[in-house]
Amino acid sequence: MYFIFVTTAIRLTPSCFVTHRYPAEGTMGATMIYSIPGFHRPGASLCAPVGGTAAVVDKLGGCLEKFGGSMELKKHVEEIIVEDGEATGVVLKGGRIVRAKHAVVSNATVWDTVPLLPNREELTLQGLEGAADWKEDMAEIPALGSIMHLFLGIDATGLPDLDPSHLAVNDWNRPLGDPQNVVTIFIPTVLDPEVAPPGKHIVHVYTAGSEPFDLWEGKDRNSQVRSSLHLRTSYGQLED
Repeated sequence: MYFIFVTTAIRLTPSCFVTHRYPAEGTMGATMIYSIPGFHRPGASLCAPVGGTAAVVDKLGGCLEKFGGSMELKKHVEEIIVEDGEATGVVLKGGRIVRAKHAVVSNATVWDTVPLLPNREELTLQGLEGAADWKEDMAEIPALGSIMHLFLGIDATGLPDLDPSHLAVNDWNRPLGDPQNVVTIFIPTVLDPEVAPPGKHIVHVYTAGSEPFDLWEGKDRNSQVRSSLHLRTSYGQLED
């Protein structure tokens, strides 16, 4: 393990940043212990879901229904119901209550989940002082930067064989956390041509959690102003 960390010191920090949004000094060692060796296994390769991301969603949805579950989309959760010391359901926008048979599992961010829980007084009355402390601790976690995504469809005619994945550090003299300094480029059609029309490539370009949100806050996502800003920001990363 020491050998891996020493000999990959240059690539370790960008790997930590892209994977966990923190440079090496801000990433838990245990996390990278499981990640870094996989990069060096004989025959290791980048994986992408056959059929694109939609195939993953379809498979998960199918497994949910297979075991008696159901999926409801566009249901805004207003509150997590806590009764007798346990999360027992959620209140949806509009007042509808959905009860849980076993547990309430949140896949939202900690910043979105914490406000849904009861206040300290209510949690304490239910004997959940630890949960109240946890809620306050989580509320103090600083938010990460945003991830800017750009999806392109390009003509593959005449292009040479391409690598599916590229990691670009625009300036090694700047912190990796600087806006738009680390850019990941992924071309899934190199691995699965079926996800695009014949002779075309899909290119996914994204920043690793370093985009300042204040550039976008308050702008209509369908407006020309937002589209122009997106293109100017993305073009600055691609032209190099």
